[in-house]
Amino acid sequence: MMDILKSFLMIFPEWLAAILVAVGAVVTALGLVRLGYGLFVAKTVYKWIVNAEEKFGSGMGAEKKAHVIAVLRGYTPDWLDWAINEKTLDWIVQMVFNVTKNKLEDYMEKKSAETTQTVAHFGNVGEGKNSRKE
Repeated sequence: MMDILKSFLMIFPEWLAAILVAVGAVVTALGLVRLGYGLFVAKTVYKWIVNAEEKFGSGMGAEKKAHVIAVLRGYTPDWLDWAINEKTLDWIVQMVFNVTKNKLEDYMEKKSAETTQTVAHFGNVGEGKNSRKE
């Protein structure tokens, strides 16, 4: 049995086996993220966005938003400074928050509806025409 396994594993050269292992690890990680997204990540990101929106009005939130705008300003080329001012960057940051928040709300509403439908389905199992009533 060991000889069969060894001969099977020796088909690929070492460099190809290393690449296949790396690709397999990345695909596994992406699959785990996809599975965990609906359970944990979407709710957490939504809470962070709501929290950030509440704090953007004053204090530390405004400082963080100003920092994000300053970072974005650093990435814009100098020749675009006339077109992309602080007000434009502020609008972009707010738009990203709004779009992300709406997408997450829609996603969580969809998942909630699916969960409710699944629970209702399993609650009615055995209540069909063929079920025995005593």
